[in-house]
Amino acid sequence: MKVIINMAKRLIKASIRLLPFRVEIMLRNLTVVVKNKQSSWKEKLAVLKLPYLIGSPVEFFPVNRNCSENREIIFCHSGHNGDILYSLYFCRELAAFYGMTKFRFHLRTNVGEPGLEAMGHPFKSVRMTVNGAQFLAGMLKQQEYISRVTYGDELPDNAFDLDLFRKMMINFASGQIQNYYYNLVDEHLPREFWKPVIYAEEDFKYRDKIILIATGRYRNVFVDMAALQPFCNDLVFAGLPEEYDDFCQKYFQLEYIGKVDSMMDFAKYFAGAKGVIGNQSGLFALAECMKIPRILVAAEYIICRKTFSTGPVNVQPQGGWCESVSTTEKMVSAIKNLLDYRC
Repeated sequence: MKVIINMAKRLIKASIRLLPFRVEIMLRNLTVVVKNKQSSWKEKLAVLKLPYLIGSPVEFFPVNRNCSENREIIFCHSGHNGDILYSLYFCRELAAFYGMTKFRFHLRTNVGEPGLEAMGHPFKSVRMTVNGAQFLAGMLKQQEYISRVTYGDELPDNAFDLDLFRKMMINFASGQIQNYYYNLVDEHLPREFWKPVIYAEEDFKYRDKIILIATGRYRNVFVDMAALQPFCNDLVFAGLPEEYDDFCQKYFQLEYIGKVDSMMDFAKYFAGAKGVIGNQSGLFALAECMKIPRILVAAEYIICRKTFSTGPVNVQPQGGWCESVSTTEKMVSAIKNLLDYRC
């Protein structure tokens, strides 16, 4: 009984200590969804739920029992793309811990997130659409450690719900995304984030180019992308058509990869190119998980929902040739170094 009382005291103290942070998040989300005319009242009220204030207790997943009963591990994730890719480090290590060389991965579609559309996410109000799942599944199923990839709105029976990390008391603007998932189990697992976890054959169509990524979200306002104009012939843009148009209007014209059929197409281009430069995004997560030469334009300060704010710094390149830049001068220097490295 004394142990239970002490645990309860620690939980209460932790909740009180984090209360201002939780209230700030709740009010920020509430402001976004109230201003967003396309959000339903159900979405508006969702941000007032108690877990936003004190966090939700998350029990360790019973991996050992699940493996013995089903002889496979089924991982389930609803997105976003970057979160899914970063989770593969954890998934691969946990499967290996239980002597499994392969696992099944389920992409859960149409899971809503309050305020997502107002932040300018391409999937609007959900983390993963059916088309988005199909786009990503084509690459995942070609990884030798994944037995099969499925997708749908349901959470499969006995699946390891990777989305549970969102309910833990973690400051998601800091740390490292790959690390978040390790809090879901009590097993000790290696964290070899410097190794590749996505593999693809090289496509040398852009072998003389550095691939540029510039999404609308998480673009550092103190890094002037126009400084890359002298290197425009060495760059090719990867991303959505609206992202490409926005970049060309704001900065300068450059070549565009265009529409591709699968994330694997991007992976092949990445593998055959000189390298990648870009801000935090699903495509940069792909480059990070492949460990190709890459430059992250860190998102310390951004414009979010037309408001100046600090951005997330939960992506830290490591392994192979990599840079993380926070100033225009360092970005230009890094580009020159990368061109020399892969000349």
